[in-house]
Amino acid sequence: MTIRSPGTILLLVLLAYLAGSLSGLSVYPSVGEDEPWIAAAPYKLATQGVLGSDLFAGFAGMERHHFENMPVYPLLEAGVFAVSGVGVVQMRLLSVVFGFLLILAVFAAGRTIADERVGVAAVLLLVGLRITEGGDATGLLLLDRARINRYDIAVPVFGLLALLAFFRAERDHRMSWYAATGLLIALASLSHLYGVFWLPIVAGLLAAREAGAFSTSRRCGS
Repeated sequence: MTIRSPGTILLLVLLAYLAGSLSGLSVYPSVGEDEPWIAAAPYKLATQGVLGSDLFAGFAGMERHHFENMPVYPLLEAGVFAVSGVGVVQMRLLSVVFGFLLILAVFAAGRTIADERVGVAAVLLLVGLRITEGGDATGLLLLDRARINRYDIAVPVFGLLALLAFFRAERDHRMSWYAATGLLIALASLSHLYGVFWLPIVAGLLAAREAGAFSTSRRCGS
């Protein structure tokens, strides 16, 4: 299949994603047991200025401090609550935003590694590949993850942005882009612990470059 207008296809995918993600967001899927406790600490931070969870009050002082999950997502979600109030839609809105950013990051990575057609092909797989039967979900991984309040979805966004920053650093030979790579990997790791695995990926690319197997002359998009 020849992709003649990658930009148009990307725009249509983004619009379809927003329509599919925002439609009935407050009722489908039904609120799971993880979503409220993930939202509890951001809610308290937004309303009382304390990153703690009253759901676990009295347990190791968790009403005063929150170490249940990594801090980046709760801090961002507290900002959403502070601006838009608290509710099921607001609780899930940050995941929708990260899903939108993930589509853009996947496209940018495909374009950087090869060209815009590869970027669009990767996006179409991301939004269209059904990997499970669904049950109480659609079976489309991105859409299902973007409709629930979970911090995992932030990891691939920061990770792919780190990879793009690394490619830019290799192309321009600027330390600021290497620093940006490290910062983005840190944000991925502070979203979920497995975000740290982006570090050996970048380290492996550096090792390959030193061994002469990785050419910085390949197309690295601006």
